[in-house]
Amino acid sequence: MTSPDPFDQLLAGAPYLPDEGFTEQVMARLPPPRRDPRARVLGLAGLAAAALAAATLPEALRSLAAALPATWLLSPPLLASWLCAGGALGYATSALLGGRAQR
Repeated sequence: MTSPDPFDQLLAGAPYLPDEGFTEQVMARLPPPRRDPRARVLGLAGLAAAALAAATLPEALRSLAAALPATWLLSPPLLASWLCAGGALGYATSALLGGRAQR
């Protein structure tokens, strides 16, 4: 049988050391946490992609409809890609508007 690790015994001890309010003073002076810019960047990229798609989609759909059978436009891979793009844009929008830009 192995003996208990001495570091585990030290860590299991009292976790707080009295510091006369020093920790509270330091925490009070810290700046507020910054918002994560990833949601904002993802949302703006999604809006740019949506604007580009809105500008080019009618012409692209006309050329696709003339070149391919109509059943291809409703194929499972294309529908899956639309669902993924919509989900990513929805997540970015909710994170941007809801402030859930945390990890």
